[in-house]
Amino acid sequence: MEEIRKDLAMAGSLVIVSLLALWRIRTTQPLTAVPGDVITFATLPTLYAGSLVILTGVLIAVSFAKLFWKHGPDTSGAAALTALPEAPAGSPKPGPAVLKTGATVLLLLGYVSLLGVVHFMLLSGAFLFAMFFVFGQRSILRNVRVAVGGAALLHVLFVTILRLRL
Repeated sequence: MEEIRKDLAMAGSLVIVSLLALWRIRTTQPLTAVPGDVITFATLPTLYAGSLVILTGVLIAVSFAKLFWKHGPDTSGAAALTALPEAPAGSPKPGPAVLKTGATVLLLLGYVSLLGVVHFMLLSGAFLFAMFFVFGQRSILRNVRVAVGGAALLHVLFVTILRLRL
């Protein structure tokens, strides 16, 4: 029951983030849906935000199905097969999922809010650095490598391959 509440809370926060992203994209540049139009800087973020809304809807539907569809106890042994292995002794414990979820939502809100102000590549690199830190990567050098490499890959994808002016 607790896991279902967490899933619904996460889904609610993702809906807010995706709707904020769609609103922000919509106020930045009018969108066109006519086939053959030029891809603009708003095209891919619109697709991502729309996909996030759809996938979040699936998460909400699955969570409500689990909430209202009662099953008997699992006697097939499948629970034992899918159980996660125990962490080795002395390994660092991951932070609480609620804090990671909250930090992710705040970072996404900040990312979406700053897209019109800070250059896309700089903001994406900073976002990657922060996300890796939130999810447990404490090596500053490794986070910098991921941020620079990720920003470089985004540059190659959007500027070189798709020829978008960012």
